[in-house]
Amino acid sequence: MHIFDIALEQTPTTWDDSALIQATAIFKSLNNEDIYLSHIRNHFDLMVDRWFSDIAVLARPNAKDAIHQDWKHLGMLSINWGRQGHNLISLEELHETLVRKQRDYGHQNIARFGRQGLLIRVHDKVARLENLMKFASSGTPNFESIQDTVMDLAGYSTIGMMWELDQFLLPLK
Repeated sequence: MHIFDIALEQTPTTWDDSALIQATAIFKSLNNEDIYLSHIRNHFDLMVDRWFSDIAVLARPNAKDAIHQDWKHLGMLSINWGRQGHNLISLEELHETLVRKQRDYGHQNIARFGRQGLLIRVHDKVARLENLMKFASSGTPNFESIQDTVMDLAGYSTIGMMWELDQFLLPLK
């Protein structure tokens, strides 16, 4: 059985399982559409405008479903964009990285500021990616590669999906 099939059949009881299910949903949404960095920026800016602080919008029916879909779309855009530049990320690699970092950082790293904190962290990653691309021809970045930044965007998108489903605080295995 393929990892996609396993992930989609489970009801998460642990952080690890939820991360796998949400990352799988992102990977299942991948397509061969040409993605430009501006698509990532535009979608992210739309997310900030919609979800950062407008309490009335968040109180609407289906708001959690809509922001969950926005996080998934951001993850898809990031991974598709990365693939076009040969920055390939596998589902297994994303899941391993998420679990490893969650063990290092713990739940409170995200839980303290929730959605707003995630949006700020993602803003930093999108800005970094834009900056890396401006200077891509000048050589290797000092500390973080384009691949690492794409991985982080996909990771935060997965975590955002988990947050909206109230699964981020599940225990690690």
